[in-house]
Amino acid sequence: MLGRNREERKQGYEPQGEQGFSGELRINITLTGDPARWYREWRRRGLVRSTRDAVVQAFVALQEKLLELDQRQEEFRGERGGQA
Repeated sequence: MLGRNREERKQGYEPQGEQGFSGELRINITLTGDPARWYREWRRRGLVRSTRDAVVQAFVALQEKLLELDQRQEEFRGERGGQA
């Protein structure tokens, strides 16, 4: 399966939406500025053990924040709907 997906990527095929999601994502970036400084500080303080650990923790933190914002938005809609 993995070999087929690699071959499809070589041919320019990218799955759309969750239907083709393989549960794996490769990220290749260079951090500059504040994010690079934050990462070095987190490593120095022992908050993250690796770049992968830092990325996963950042994704988890962002997801938690988004869920919190979505919940607040739903509560606001519910309150607003009750007043109308």
